[in-house]
Amino acid sequence: MSGEESILQIGSIDESVDGETLAKIVCAFFAELDKRYGNHIHFLDWSLHMGESTPHIHERHVFDADDGYGHIKPQQEKALEALGIPLPDPDKKPGKNNNRKMTFDKICRDLFTEICEQHDLYVDRKPTYGGRGYLEKQEYIIQAQKQRLAELQAELEAKTLQIQDVNAIVEEVSEAAYEKACEVVSETVQAETVKADLEVIDDYRTWATAPESRTSSAAKSLISQVVDAIQSKLKNAARDILQRVSARLHEPVVKEANKAEIKTVAKASIMERLRMKQEHIGSQSSGEEPKKKKNRAMDG
Repeated sequence: MSGEESILQIGSIDESVDGETLAKIVCAFFAELDKRYGNHIHFLDWSLHMGESTPHIHERHVFDADDGYGHIKPQQEKALEALGIPLPDPDKKPGKNNNRKMTFDKICRDLFTEICEQHDLYVDRKPTYGGRGYLEKQEYIIQAQKQRLAELQAELEAKTLQIQDVNAIVEEVSEAAYEKACEVVSETVQAETVKADLEVIDDYRTWATAPESRTSSAAKSLISQVVDAIQSKLKNAARDILQRVSARLHEPVVKEANKAEIKTVAKASIMERLRMKQEHIGSQSSGEEPKKKKNRAMDG
């Protein structure tokens, strides 16, 4: 790799410095690096980001060195070697775990810390690799999101009805629903059983006792009395039917069989509503994780 992009920040998302202080420290840091290593390390650009929780600076730089033929080309290891940066372990061969970039990173970290102290900011000199303080910003955001998601999931599980609670609710709902259904059905049976007959008889009374009818007044009075008696008997018969229907619906075997059907429908409906609610809460608590950048973070 001949060049790289770094993110510099002081502290963490919980405790940091203001953007102006960070900019002053970073400018001093860049100036000192340029003074020491400017022959083979060149800063391309940098920018201060203030729109997120922690002020931080993105910077890009490139390493270059002579390729041996009089041409200057981007090449990191040769540039660091030309600057006199030693291997961490000079007695071992250069490699992934023993290269000049590792030494250079330590020099940069120590220099950055010294400049912080010159501005009355005292930070840990010991790097915390893999810890929260050393995570790149995007990595920390992802970690925080996962932690928050776990908390929301635990909260959701604590509030979600247990299966026994659902069964108790279904039992209560089915009991109330069945009783109301019996009441409605019985009243409907009573009304509809004699409705047509009462209408036919009443129509006959109207026709027989009409003023234009040739029937005598005495006969009309008798017809009206007979119709009233018939209607009364029909209504009494309807009440008897109502009582028999209600008694039949409340027989234990019939009632339990009908309630079982209500429970099946009610439970399926309740479980589906709970599932939809859980999915809704889950979709609100989750978010698309930001893509992780392969940058070097320099935290204090």
